[in-house]
Amino acid sequence: MSQYVVSVTERSAGLKERLEFEMNALGRSGLPSRLNEERVGDATFLRCEIDPSTQSARVANESEVEEAFRSAIAQAVSQTIVGDYEQQYLRSALKLRKPQYAPDECDEVIALVRREIERMEEVGRSGRREIPSRVLHHVSEERLLNLDGFVRFRLRDYTKELRECLAVTLRRYESDREYVEFVDLLRSFMESQEPSVDELHILPDEFGAFSLVDQGGSVVHDDYLESFVKDLSTDGHVIREDLLLSALITLAPIRVRCHLQPERWNLMTLERVLADRLQYCPGCERCQEHRSH
Repeated sequence: MSQYVVSVTERSAGLKERLEFEMNALGRSGLPSRLNEERVGDATFLRCEIDPSTQSARVANESEVEEAFRSAIAQAVSQTIVGDYEQQYLRSALKLRKPQYAPDECDEVIALVRREIERMEEVGRSGRREIPSRVLHHVSEERLLNLDGFVRFRLRDYTKELRECLAVTLRRYESDREYVEFVDLLRSFMESQEPSVDELHILPDEFGAFSLVDQGGSVVHDDYLESFVKDLSTDGHVIREDLLLSALITLAPIRVRCHLQPERWNLMTLERVLADRLQYCPGCERCQEHRSH
């Protein structure tokens, strides 16, 4: 009788079920096997057994029985590391870095990290792809695998990758959240303003900037905007999209008709702040005239 023992302490909820599935699969293929569980203190020992002399239509000799047995165990262990340990490891690391995060925030960040790890795995840049072969190698060399110790000492590069990916994802997550809060603040400020004009048209000018006119075609003047332009022009650092957004928030129009070409402007923030106040012109005479230059 050949046997293999996998020991675990915590985070082992799915391991027994996966080992049972693999042992049952071996049985269905003509290789009867069994799984026994034993608890010693905080540790759980899962003992897998199979008779190497068992013959089946698919397996010709004892070495093939052993190979199928080891592969089944390695499959269950690898799936447990990726399916259970990875998530718990990330959750523990995140709690250390951001103890103030609510459970739903933690879930969101962990999902983003795992999505990034999966993307890296698809292009061959993640150590996660090597886990099955490394587990199989250990199972082939040893008859006991302590799952917690294996992850801690044999997969250090993998856990390092998880920590690094978590750090990058956290910076991106907090930056995105700050951006959303910034947009909400701008929208709230604009909505608190008394509208200076009902309908405002954003027209391109010959200098690559913009002009603002009302529904009747009259240029909309704003003293604050003009002084702002003058101040920024003195040091040559005028970002036209920021200037446009500042003007629109100040004027707080009820409706905005944009004649600019979206592919030539970065209008993402403007779109989010204005929301349903904004409409793009499908192509009037003024738009066509500008595109012909």
